[in-house]
Amino acid sequence: MSPSQANRGAAKSDIIEGDNAAGSYEKIMIGDIIISLARKRKDKIDGTGRFHIMKNRYGADGMTFRTKINTSNGFIEVDNDPIDDDDIETTNSKTVNDFSNVDVEERQMLQKKFFKLEN
Repeated sequence: MSPSQANRGAAKSDIIEGDNAAGSYEKIMIGDIIISLARKRKDKIDGTGRFHIMKNRYGADGMTFRTKINTSNGFIEVDNDPIDDDDIETTNSKTVNDFSNVDVEERQMLQKKFFKLEN
């Protein structure tokens, strides 16, 4: 595990992509699983955020999950279902990869397969 911060351009994004990583892009290239956490000012007030699977050598990527975050005790709860692309208000309007166009049933199937590999 290697944490990294995002560049200034990511501060206004609902989803943090690989091109928003501060410093060298090489750290993205060597990672097996790269996950970003985006929290705007409103998210910090509401105790929410969005985890985005930027890269996953073991399964699906390009999925974004809503989270509830309590920074006072470190509690993080991640929704089971990914957010549909239409539900994400983002300044990044580009398609991440082919998984961005996968329907909900296929995403759920891929998610179940991923969690089986994890255990």
